Amino acid sequence: MRIPRYNYNRMNQFLQDDINKLLREGLSIDRDDVLFRFQSRLERSIGTALRRQEVMCVTSGTVKRSLGRMLGRHYAVGVSSGTAALQLSLIALGIGKGDEVITVPNTYIGTLLAISNAGARPVLVDVLPDTMLMDPEKIEEKITPKTKAIIPVHLYGQMARMDRIIKIAKKHRLHVIEDSAHSPLANYNGISQGEKTDAACYSFVPSKNLGAVTNGGMVITRNKKLFRKIDILRNPISDDPLVLKGHRTPCYLDWIQMVFVESKLKYLAGWIKKRREIAEKYSRGLSSLLITLPCSDKNAYHTFCDYAIRLKDRDKLKGFLEHRGIQTAVHYSPALHLTKTYRHLGYREGDFPEAEKACSEVLSLPMNPFLTDGEVEYVIKNVRSFFKR
Repeated sequence: MRIPRYNYNRMNQFLQDDINKLLREGLSIDRDDVLFRFQSRLERSIGTALRRQEVMCVTSGTVKRSLGRMLGRHYAVGVSSGTAALQLSLIALGIGKGDEVITVPNTYIGTLLAISNAGARPVLVDVLPDTMLMDPEKIEEKITPKTKAIIPVHLYGQMARMDRIIKIAKKHRLHVIEDSAHSPLANYNGISQGEKTDAACYSFVPSKNLGAVTNGGMVITRNKKLFRKIDILRNPISDDPLVLKGHRTPCYLDWIQMVFVESKLKYLAGWIKKRREIAEKYSRGLSSLLITLPCSDKNAYHTFCDYAIRLKDRDKLKGFLEHRGIQTAVHYSPALHLTKTYRHLGYREGDFPEAEKACSEVLSLPMNPFLTDGEVEYVIKNVRSFFKR
């Protein structure tokens, strides 16, 4: 038996009719102005649907009565990647050379690259030992007069403790940009992404809960001025000197990527529910082993972009499972302050013990809504077999 982590083929077969309908519409267009309107329609649709589903996830039974009020006015800007979404958000907020932005070391390098590419300096804080998410109690000690923003990373499908992070940001008059690449539909204590922050930035890499065919990203914000600035930054013909600061221009979200994202929106909530069910099966089947299972904060709605277990023999288990046809992944290793890319920040091994420990132990098991019960049981059986050797 071979079990891929993502099951792209099964997903695309399931979506075939939806994808083909939109592709036929786009491919039949033979005028630039019509194509532009088609792209704009898809972009608005994705932004609105994504924001609406976030609100629906939070409001549950009161959706029909209060959806319009809670959705409020928001703006969506499609860009070429999640990294571009973060970078353009920073630049649009006026963050650049000489500024500092606080984030975490156990994330995809794109989070830090966005800060560096904007001209600012990443300042790192450690994470909580259970969720592996930003530790709010570590933030204030890193704030200086140069600090301009905080980027919490909602890793593995679970949001950071946003109530505390937002409170700290308000106290020190800092911007907050959420790295929401892993977490469409997640919420924390009733707070949805982008609801009380400057922006939520999404990635549409295929491996994410909401993926395109290759790559893409989106910024969702309630700030009209921020929206307009990001729109200028992604557009090479913007008649505005701000465009010179973008350094990624052009970086549109192209319509082919939007077709794949749009086709998935109506299934997303159901797919998240399925992911949560699979996570529960994993947790029951693996609970007696010498591994650390994913921790769900009691105030969080975890969407399980990944099911990340932790153990000291991570690499041995990875090889053991790969030999039996089970594809796994490491998200992420090494911790970014220990890479050659970010050695210049001056951090040393031991500066962020929880993040470093997580990066050395974490292993993501197959997780996607197209896994069968038999495949989930096969994964559980083989993980258990590893400990019986």
